[in-house]
Amino acid sequence: MQAQSKLGATHNNRFLCIIPARSGSKRLPNKNIKPLCGKPLLAWSIEAARESKYIDEIVVSTDSKEYAEIAKCFGASVPFLRPKELSLDTTTTFEVLEHCIRFYENLGKWFDYVVLLQPTSPLREAWHIKEACEKLITSGADSVISVCKCEHPPLWSNTLPENEDMSGFIAPEIRNIRSQDLPCYYRLNGAIFIAKTKALLESKDFFTKHTIAYKMDTMYSSDIDSSLDFEFAHFLAKYLQKEARKMRVGGGALTNPATTESVFIFRTFAFGIKKDQKSLLDSKESTDFTAQPPESVYSALFQKNNPQSPYAKIPKEIYNVA
Repeated sequence: MQAQSKLGATHNNRFLCIIPARSGSKRLPNKNIKPLCGKPLLAWSIEAARESKYIDEIVVSTDSKEYAEIAKCFGASVPFLRPKELSLDTTTTFEVLEHCIRFYENLGKWFDYVVLLQPTSPLREAWHIKEACEKLITSGADSVISVCKCEHPPLWSNTLPENEDMSGFIAPEIRNIRSQDLPCYYRLNGAIFIAKTKALLESKDFFTKHTIAYKMDTMYSSDIDSSLDFEFAHFLAKYLQKEARKMRVGGGALTNPATTESVFIFRTFAFGIKKDQKSLLDSKESTDFTAQPPESVYSALFQKNNPQSPYAKIPKEIYNVA
Protein backbone atom coordinates (compact mmCIF):
# COMPACT_ATOMS: atom_id res chain seq x y z
CA MET A 1 0.00 0.00 0.00
CA GLN A 2 1.18 3.51 -0.76
CA ALA A 3 1.37 5.28 2.59
CA GLN A 4 2.85 8.60 3.59
CA SER A 5 5.29 8.11 6.47
CA LYS A 6 6.11 10.65 9.14
CA LEU A 7 9.42 11.16 7.33
CA GLY A 8 7.63 12.23 4.18
CA ALA A 9 8.60 9.23 2.03
CA THR A 10 6.03 7.19 0.11
CA HIS A 11 6.32 3.42 0.50
CA ASN A 12 4.87 0.74 -1.76
CA ASN A 13 5.31 -2.17 0.66
CA ARG A 14 2.42 -4.58 0.99
CA PHE A 15 1.27 -5.55 4.48
CA LEU A 16 -0.74 -8.64 5.37
CA CYS A 17 -2.45 -8.42 8.76
CA ILE A 18 -3.36 -11.75 10.35
CA ILE A 19 -5.71 -11.90 13.34
CA PRO A 20 -5.84 -15.42 14.83
CA ALA A 21 -9.17 -16.14 16.50
CA ARG A 22 -9.57 -19.78 17.41
CA SER A 23 -12.79 -20.82 19.14
CA GLY A 24 -12.93 -22.98 22.22
CA SER A 25 -11.16 -20.88 24.84
CA LYS A 26 -11.32 -22.77 28.13
CA ARG A 27 -10.49 -20.09 30.71
CA LEU A 28 -12.78 -17.48 29.18
CA PRO A 29 -15.39 -19.13 26.90
CA ASN A 30 -15.84 -17.47 23.50
CA LYS A 31 -13.18 -14.98 24.52
CA ASN A 32 -12.45 -13.76 21.01
CA ILE A 33 -16.03 -12.65 20.36
CA LYS A 34 -16.94 -11.64 23.89
CA PRO A 35 -18.31 -8.07 23.70
CA LEU A 36 -15.94 -5.50 25.17
CA CYS A 37 -17.81 -2.21 25.60
CA GLY A 38 -20.37 -3.56 23.16
CA LYS A 39 -17.97 -4.65 20.42
CA PRO A 40 -16.77 -8.25 19.86
CA LEU A 41 -13.21 -8.56 21.03
CA LEU A 42 -11.77 -9.44 17.63
CA ALA A 43 -13.52 -6.41 16.08
CA TRP A 44 -11.24 -4.05 18.01
CA SER A 45 -8.19 -5.41 16.18
CA ILE A 46 -9.97 -5.44 12.82
CA GLU A 47 -10.98 -1.79 13.10
CA ALA A 48 -7.56 -0.68 14.32
CA ALA A 49 -5.95 -2.42 11.35
CA ARG A 50 -8.42 -0.87 8.91
CA GLU A 51 -7.67 2.62 10.19
CA SER A 52 -3.89 2.24 10.36
CA LYS A 53 -3.37 3.22 6.67
CA TYR A 54 -0.63 0.66 6.04
CA ILE A 55 -2.55 -2.62 5.94
CA ASP A 56 -3.46 -4.00 2.50
CA GLU A 57 -5.24 -7.19 3.57
CA ILE A 58 -6.83 -8.05 6.92
CA VAL A 59 -7.54 -11.73 7.39
CA VAL A 60 -9.03 -13.48 10.40
CA SER A 61 -7.81 -17.04 10.79
CA THR A 62 -10.49 -18.99 12.63
CA ASP A 63 -11.95 -22.46 12.83
CA SER A 64 -15.44 -21.13 13.63
CA LYS A 65 -18.16 -20.20 11.13
CA GLU A 66 -19.71 -17.97 13.78
CA TYR A 67 -16.46 -16.10 14.34
CA ALA A 68 -15.99 -15.85 10.57
CA GLU A 69 -19.35 -14.13 10.07
CA ILE A 70 -18.64 -11.64 12.84
CA ALA A 71 -15.21 -10.88 11.38
CA LYS A 72 -16.74 -10.25 7.95
CA CYS A 73 -19.29 -7.87 9.49
CA PHE A 74 -16.43 -5.67 10.63
CA GLY A 75 -14.58 -5.68 7.32
CA ALA A 76 -12.07 -8.53 7.60
CA SER A 77 -11.49 -11.22 5.02
CA VAL A 78 -12.08 -14.83 6.02
CA PRO A 79 -11.11 -16.74 2.86
CA PHE A 80 -10.85 -20.08 4.65
CA LEU A 81 -11.73 -21.87 7.86
CA ARG A 82 -8.63 -22.99 9.69
CA PRO A 83 -8.08 -26.77 9.47
CA LYS A 84 -8.67 -28.83 12.61
CA GLU A 85 -5.02 -29.83 12.79
CA LEU A 86 -4.13 -26.14 13.13
CA SER A 87 -6.79 -25.44 15.75
CA LEU A 88 -5.40 -27.47 18.61
CA ASP A 89 -4.13 -26.28 21.99
CA THR A 90 -0.65 -27.31 20.84
CA THR A 91 -0.76 -25.35 17.57
CA THR A 92 1.88 -22.63 17.44
CA THR A 93 1.27 -19.09 16.27
CA PHE A 94 3.87 -19.52 13.53
CA GLU A 95 2.00 -22.51 12.11
CA VAL A 96 -1.14 -20.39 11.85
CA LEU A 97 0.76 -17.54 10.19
CA GLU A 98 2.57 -19.80 7.74
CA HIS A 99 -0.70 -21.46 6.72
CA CYS A 100 -2.18 -18.05 5.93
CA ILE A 101 0.90 -16.82 4.07
CA ARG A 102 1.02 -19.97 1.93
CA PHE A 103 -2.71 -19.69 1.23
CA TYR A 104 -2.20 -16.27 -0.33
CA GLU A 105 0.94 -17.43 -2.13
CA ASN A 106 -1.16 -20.10 -3.85
CA LEU A 107 -3.48 -17.32 -5.02
CA GLY A 108 -0.52 -15.47 -6.49
CA LYS A 109 -0.45 -12.84 -3.76
CA TRP A 110 2.78 -11.97 -1.97
CA PHE A 111 3.17 -9.50 0.88
CA ASP A 112 6.36 -7.77 1.96
CA TYR A 113 5.38 -7.70 5.64
CA VAL A 114 3.22 -9.74 7.99
CA VAL A 115 1.46 -8.05 10.89
CA LEU A 116 0.17 -10.17 13.76
CA LEU A 117 -2.58 -8.59 15.84
CA GLN A 118 -3.87 -10.76 18.66
CA PRO A 119 -7.53 -10.11 19.52
CA THR A 120 -6.65 -10.38 23.20
CA SER A 121 -4.88 -7.00 22.94
CA PRO A 122 -7.86 -4.80 22.03
CA LEU A 123 -6.64 -1.44 23.30
CA ARG A 124 -3.84 -0.97 20.81
CA GLU A 125 -4.86 1.89 18.51
CA ALA A 126 -4.53 2.41 14.76
CA TRP A 127 -1.79 4.96 15.32
CA HIS A 128 0.25 2.39 17.24
CA ILE A 129 0.16 0.07 14.24
CA LYS A 130 1.03 2.92 11.87
CA GLU A 131 3.99 4.01 14.00
CA ALA A 132 5.27 0.43 14.32
CA CYS A 133 5.06 -0.08 10.54
CA GLU A 134 6.92 3.17 9.93
CA LYS A 135 9.59 2.35 12.49
CA LEU A 136 10.24 -1.02 10.86
CA ILE A 137 10.39 0.42 7.34
CA THR A 138 12.71 3.30 8.21
CA SER A 139 14.97 1.28 10.51
CA GLY A 140 15.91 -1.39 8.01
CA ALA A 141 15.32 -4.07 10.68
CA ASP A 142 13.68 -7.41 9.92
CA SER A 143 10.99 -7.21 12.58
CA VAL A 144 9.48 -5.08 15.32
CA ILE A 145 7.75 -6.23 18.50
CA SER A 146 5.75 -4.05 20.87
CA VAL A 147 6.79 -3.77 24.49
CA CYS A 148 5.80 -1.80 27.57
CA LYS A 149 7.47 -1.06 30.89
CA CYS A 150 7.31 -3.78 33.51
CA GLU A 151 4.79 -2.97 36.22
CA HIS A 152 7.21 -4.31 38.85
CA PRO A 153 10.99 -4.68 38.72
CA PRO A 154 11.78 -8.25 37.58
CA LEU A 155 14.78 -8.15 39.92
CA TRP A 156 12.25 -8.50 42.73
CA SER A 157 10.96 -11.81 41.40
CA ASN A 158 12.31 -15.35 41.43
CA THR A 159 11.22 -18.98 41.49
CA LEU A 160 10.40 -20.74 44.77
CA PRO A 161 11.59 -24.18 45.87
CA GLU A 162 9.09 -26.73 47.18
CA ASN A 163 9.76 -25.71 50.80
CA GLU A 164 9.11 -22.06 49.85
CA ASP A 165 12.38 -20.95 51.40
CA MET A 166 13.24 -17.40 50.35
CA SER A 167 16.95 -17.49 51.08
CA GLY A 168 18.57 -15.80 48.11
CA PHE A 169 15.18 -14.85 46.63
CA ILE A 170 16.48 -11.34 45.97
CA ALA A 171 20.15 -10.63 45.37
CA PRO A 172 21.75 -8.84 48.37
CA GLU A 173 22.86 -5.90 46.23
CA ILE A 174 19.23 -5.29 45.18
CA ARG A 175 17.42 -5.50 48.54
CA ASN A 176 17.98 -1.96 49.71
CA ILE A 177 17.68 -0.20 46.37
CA ARG A 178 14.54 1.84 45.75
CA SER A 179 12.45 0.77 42.77
CA GLN A 180 12.95 4.15 41.08
CA ASP A 181 16.70 3.63 41.25
CA LEU A 182 16.58 0.26 39.49
CA PRO A 183 17.06 -0.06 35.72
CA CYS A 184 13.96 0.31 33.57
CA TYR A 185 12.83 -3.09 32.32
CA TYR A 186 10.45 -3.78 29.44
CA ARG A 187 8.25 -6.77 28.71
CA LEU A 188 6.40 -8.08 25.67
CA ASN A 189 2.84 -6.78 25.74
CA GLY A 190 1.42 -8.95 22.94
CA ALA A 191 -0.10 -6.04 21.02
CA ILE A 192 1.91 -5.78 17.79
CA PHE A 193 4.26 -8.10 15.93
CA ILE A 194 5.49 -7.16 12.46
CA ALA A 195 8.14 -8.82 10.31
CA LYS A 196 9.38 -8.98 6.78
CA THR A 197 7.67 -12.03 5.34
CA LYS A 198 10.91 -13.64 4.20
CA ALA A 199 12.57 -13.12 7.59
CA LEU A 200 9.54 -14.51 9.43
CA LEU A 201 9.47 -17.67 7.31
CA GLU A 202 13.21 -18.16 7.78
CA SER A 203 13.23 -17.57 11.54
CA LYS A 204 9.81 -19.12 12.21
CA ASP A 205 9.50 -16.42 14.83
CA PHE A 206 9.17 -12.65 15.10
CA PHE A 207 12.52 -12.66 16.86
CA THR A 208 14.61 -12.50 13.72
CA LYS A 209 18.26 -11.70 13.06
CA HIS A 210 17.50 -8.00 13.54
CA THR A 211 14.51 -7.26 15.77
CA ILE A 212 13.74 -3.86 17.28
CA ALA A 213 11.25 -2.74 19.92
CA TYR A 214 8.24 -0.50 19.61
CA LYS A 215 7.48 1.02 23.02
CA MET A 216 3.85 1.39 24.11
CA ASP A 217 2.28 2.88 27.20
CA THR A 218 1.10 0.26 29.71
CA MET A 219 -2.41 1.71 29.49
CA TYR A 220 -2.74 0.37 25.93
CA SER A 221 -1.10 -2.96 26.77
CA SER A 222 -4.06 -4.96 28.03
CA ASP A 223 -3.68 -8.71 27.38
CA ILE A 224 -6.90 -10.60 28.08
CA ASP A 225 -6.69 -14.17 29.33
CA SER A 226 -9.13 -14.26 32.25
CA SER A 227 -12.36 -12.69 33.49
CA LEU A 228 -10.39 -10.27 35.65
CA ASP A 229 -8.27 -9.23 32.64
CA PHE A 230 -11.48 -8.64 30.72
CA GLU A 231 -13.07 -6.46 33.37
CA PHE A 232 -9.91 -4.40 33.72
CA ALA A 233 -9.73 -3.97 29.92
CA HIS A 234 -13.33 -2.77 30.01
CA PHE A 235 -12.42 -0.18 32.64
CA LEU A 236 -9.42 1.01 30.61
CA ALA A 237 -11.42 1.11 27.37
CA LYS A 238 -14.06 3.35 28.93
CA TYR A 239 -11.38 5.62 30.35
CA LEU A 240 -9.58 5.89 27.01
CA GLN A 241 -12.84 6.62 25.20
CA LYS A 242 -13.62 9.36 27.69
CA GLU A 243 -10.18 10.91 27.22
CA ALA A 244 -10.46 10.59 23.43
CA ARG A 245 -13.75 12.47 23.42
CA LYS A 246 -12.16 15.24 25.46
CA MET A 247 -9.42 15.60 22.86
CA ARG A 248 -11.78 14.92 19.94
CA VAL A 249 -9.50 12.17 18.71
CA GLY A 250 -9.48 8.43 19.16
CA GLY A 251 -9.21 5.00 17.63
CA GLY A 252 -11.66 2.24 16.87
CA ALA A 253 -15.25 2.88 15.84
CA LEU A 254 -15.34 6.30 17.48
CA THR A 255 -13.64 7.72 14.38
CA ASN A 256 -15.99 5.96 11.96
CA PRO A 257 -19.01 8.24 11.24
CA ALA A 258 -21.09 5.30 9.97
CA THR A 259 -20.98 3.46 13.29
CA THR A 260 -20.20 6.10 15.91
CA GLU A 261 -23.75 6.51 17.23
CA SER A 262 -24.62 2.83 17.61
CA VAL A 263 -21.22 1.94 19.06
CA PHE A 264 -21.36 4.75 21.62
CA ILE A 265 -24.91 3.86 22.70
CA PHE A 266 -24.24 0.16 22.97
CA ARG A 267 -21.01 0.73 24.84
CA THR A 268 -23.06 2.62 27.40
CA PHE A 269 -25.62 -0.14 27.88
CA ALA A 270 -23.95 -3.45 27.00
CA PHE A 271 -22.93 -4.48 30.49
CA GLY A 272 -26.47 -4.12 31.78
CA ILE A 273 -27.75 -6.97 29.63
CA LYS A 274 -26.86 -9.61 32.20
CA LYS A 275 -27.71 -9.00 35.84
CA ASP A 276 -24.29 -10.12 37.07
CA GLN A 277 -22.70 -7.42 34.91
CA LYS A 278 -24.70 -4.47 36.24
CA SER A 279 -22.06 -3.82 38.88
CA LEU A 280 -19.88 -2.52 36.06
CA LEU A 281 -22.33 0.32 35.40
CA ASP A 282 -22.78 3.43 37.44
CA SER A 283 -26.24 4.18 38.85
CA LYS A 284 -27.27 6.59 36.09
CA GLU A 285 -26.40 4.14 33.30
CA SER A 286 -28.20 1.34 35.13
CA THR A 287 -31.36 3.44 35.51
CA ASP A 288 -31.27 4.39 31.82
CA PHE A 289 -30.85 0.79 30.75
CA THR A 290 -33.57 -0.76 32.90
CA ALA A 291 -36.13 1.72 31.55
CA GLN A 292 -36.88 -0.90 28.87
CA PRO A 293 -36.37 -4.67 28.56
CA PRO A 294 -33.28 -6.09 26.79
CA GLU A 295 -35.19 -7.21 23.69
CA SER A 296 -36.48 -3.72 22.97
CA VAL A 297 -33.04 -2.26 23.60
CA TYR A 298 -31.54 -4.63 21.04
CA SER A 299 -34.24 -3.85 18.49
CA ALA A 300 -34.04 -0.10 18.98
CA LEU A 301 -30.28 0.04 18.73
CA PHE A 302 -29.58 -2.36 15.92
CA GLN A 303 -32.69 -3.39 14.01
CA LYS A 304 -34.62 -0.13 13.63
CA ASN A 305 -32.46 2.89 14.38
CA ASN A 306 -29.33 1.89 12.51
CA PRO A 307 -29.85 -1.03 10.09
CA GLN A 308 -26.57 -0.18 8.33
CA SER A 309 -24.54 -0.71 11.47
CA PRO A 310 -22.35 -3.85 11.43
CA TYR A 311 -23.97 -4.78 14.73
CA ALA A 312 -27.33 -5.24 13.01
CA LYS A 313 -25.89 -8.20 11.12
CA ILE A 314 -24.72 -10.05 14.22
CA PRO A 315 -27.10 -12.56 15.83
CA LYS A 316 -28.41 -11.18 19.08
CA GLU A 317 -27.45 -14.42 20.83
CA ILE A 318 -23.82 -13.25 20.68
CA TYR A 319 -24.73 -10.60 23.22
CA ASN A 320 -26.76 -12.94 25.44
CA VAL A 321 -29.89 -10.88 24.88
CA ALA A 322 -33.08 -12.67 25.90
